Amino acid sequence: MWLQSGQTSGARLSASIANSNSVDPGYGGDGTTRFPASLNIQSAICELEGGHSLPRRRGVPPPPGLGYGEAMNRLLYVFVGGGAGALARFWVGTLSMRWFGSAWPSGTFAVNITGGFLMGMLAGWLAHRGGAGQDHYRLLLGVGVLGGFTTFSAFSLETALMIERRAYGQAFSYAAASVLLSVGALFIGLLLARRIFA
Repeated sequence: MWLQSGQTSGARLSASIANSNSVDPGYGGDGTTRFPASLNIQSAICELEGGHSLPRRRGVPPPPGLGYGEAMNRLLYVFVGGGAGALARFWVGTLSMRWFGSAWPSGTFAVNITGGFLMGMLAGWLAHRGGAGQDHYRLLLGVGVLGGFTTFSAFSLETALMIERRAYGQAFSYAAASVLLSVGALFIGLLLARRIFA
């Protein structure tokens, strides 16, 4: 869901934020994506999803499309990052099964909370210090590594299996803790990145 974005938006977001206090939101005439400073975190999260948080001005054309070579490079970043993230998740799952057993899905629990924290850090860093290679970092780390590392499908399956076993209390506590702690970890990472990189 994150693979669609303009060619210039990721590379120029950081410079746009730094110069955006006196600039209207939206796309500038030169194709630069401009955001007010108060929306820099929102914009970074939107950039991670491959979109834009603010509409374009009327009469201003969208950024140009990607050429074949650049499109293939972007797919390669996602491919490599996704493989690395999935491999890391496999290692975490294997080690957690060995250390803690199978009574509680500790591997999925750990990767989702850790992934939430790292996603918050990445979003904050992209908003403040992404630089010219920002789009490549977003694809490699956000879409690829963290997309492959975290898993909502495994979380959903494990919760459903608990419900089928009629372990309702365990299913509720697992689902609630996973969602609340993952979102909380993301906010902690986001706030920490603001303090470090702002």
